[in-house]
Amino acid sequence: MQAYEKAHAWRPLFNLALEHDLGEEKIKELGYKVAENLCTRKRWVDAAIVYRDYAEDVSEAVRAYTNGNELSDALRLVTKTKKRELVRDIIYPGALDLVSQMFEDLEEMEAQLQKQASRLKELRQNKLENPNAFFGVEDLSLHNVDVTTDVSTPISTFTRYTVAPTSTSRSVSKRTSRSKRKLDMKNAAGRRGTVEEESYILASWVKLVSRLSGLQNEAGKLFRSIRFFEEEHILEGKKLQVFLLEFEESLKTVIDEVWDNAITDCDKQTVEPPDASTTVPREQDTTSRPAKPTLGPRTWVLQDQFWP
Repeated sequence: MQAYEKAHAWRPLFNLALEHDLGEEKIKELGYKVAENLCTRKRWVDAAIVYRDYAEDVSEAVRAYTNGNELSDALRLVTKTKKRELVRDIIYPGALDLVSQMFEDLEEMEAQLQKQASRLKELRQNKLENPNAFFGVEDLSLHNVDVTTDVSTPISTFTRYTVAPTSTSRSVSKRTSRSKRKLDMKNAAGRRGTVEEESYILASWVKLVSRLSGLQNEAGKLFRSIRFFEEEHILEGKKLQVFLLEFEESLKTVIDEVWDNAITDCDKQTVEPPDASTTVPREQDTTSRPAKPTLGPRTWVLQDQFWP
């Protein structure tokens, strides 16, 4: 049972618990514990089922359904158990919290788009002014430089295979998972001011389109429920839908402009190596550019005639 609990596999866990007849109180206690763990993992539907079937707590089950934007199931459970007071106590305020969270997500996405669009303009200007640096073309003038010096090097007992016990190696081994994630993100962003940073921004916009699509689908599901709620819910829902449509248009405009005009005059030029008599044709940088993302259909939009 402990293995099932640690794996958050609540179905075989409760099947085993019931087979061993743990008793009603222990089953309830286990139900609360498992449901709370499921909530922390945002497995709201599973948590609601556990609250309902094993903890026998309708209020918490309705709350879990509401937090997971499963308002239809929350309303169904309220009606089935004849606890209509939970609509005003849990579902109505929970629905407004969902709208508020979606507004916050949209504002975050909008800030990301504006910041990265501004940065991309700077990168494109850098590409025009200094394509060598932007594309990381090696300075060929350094190939014939004699780097040997008259400074003698003392003989060392270390070889290329010797592992020196340094404080650096010890500190690296103690690097936390958070610092590793930060380092991975920094490496993914590539060298600042180069084509690698440009590719990183474009790749992040591909993810942004996917994130927006998921948010729109969740909003559409929310709209279909709150249109039957109070006036405040209806007004907030309409505002959210307008905000979603406006941001979608902004994102589409930026994507069309960037991807459709990706090959500029600079892309057709050749890069002149410093102090070299010949020019080296530069390959197009389209290989590192992700495919243009497409925005999905607006099936999530609730038409005006369906709003009260």
